[in-house]
Amino acid sequence: MLLAGSRAVPNLAPGAQSGGSVSVTVPATMPIGTYYVFDCADDLAEVTESNETNNCRARGYLIFVR
Repeated sequence: MLLAGSRAVPNLAPGAQSGGSVSVTVPATMPIGTYYVFDCADDLAEVTESNETNNCRARGYLIFVR
């Protein structure tokens, strides 16, 4: 299930990082369970980059829906 959320990030130099947080709403209809969260930057490929394959990363976040 895709949870919508975003935050603005300025252009970054190669190897640079940007930290922050985003709030999302988990629908009340979401089944009970454990979920992993994936972070993606420029998921719609709106910014031309030399490597378009490194914009998403699986993180160790777990969400428990009860």
